[in-house]
Amino acid sequence: MPKIKDVLDKVKTSDAIPDSIKVRWLGELDRRVYRLPDDMDAELLYSDSNIYELYLKAMNDFFTGDMESYRVSSLDFHIAYEGRMYSL
Repeated sequence: MPKIKDVLDKVKTSDAIPDSIKVRWLGELDRRVYRLPDDMDAELLYSDSNIYELYLKAMNDFFTGDMESYRVSSLDFHIAYEGRMYSL
């Protein structure tokens, strides 16, 4: 399972967004399956870190107001997320 810090390191996001907010966003995704991350070394639930990377990218685009990028990144996330849900 990917760790929070690994996903944060892999996805380039705005420096204006504190890690605490990024961790909260990842926690929101994990809560969809009833779990909250504890710390930066906590393992996330999905074995495919791509789900988290796409979600973090979409949230970064939204937070920074880049709506054109958000439109694309949120669609990428939703396609991957829905595909993952149907394959369980």
